[in-house]
Amino acid sequence: MKISASSVKTGGEVDFGNWGLHWNRFRLSLRWNKEKQQYEVYRFFFRGKREVIVAKDQNITEIVKKACDLANKLAREVYGEDIYHDIAIEK
Repeated sequence: MKISASSVKTGGEVDFGNWGLHWNRFRLSLRWNKEKQQYEVYRFFFRGKREVIVAKDQNITEIVKKACDLANKLAREVYGEDIYHDIAIEK
């Protein structure tokens, strides 16, 4: 997976998969918040159509690391192994 700061800042979101049980399913994503000038990792819950910010940072490298750690934690619970290994970050 390749993530660039410029593509995220111009409106692109990066998805890290859909997780959770059917009744509480959510998407884990990364985006740029223009108003706060920071990157955010958030969960979007499909059923309630609500978002919960789980991490925020101004540094693209740090926030991608946090997103991958969280996604890998979820993946270990489901698949028994990490799924996000080779992430290339362009500043």
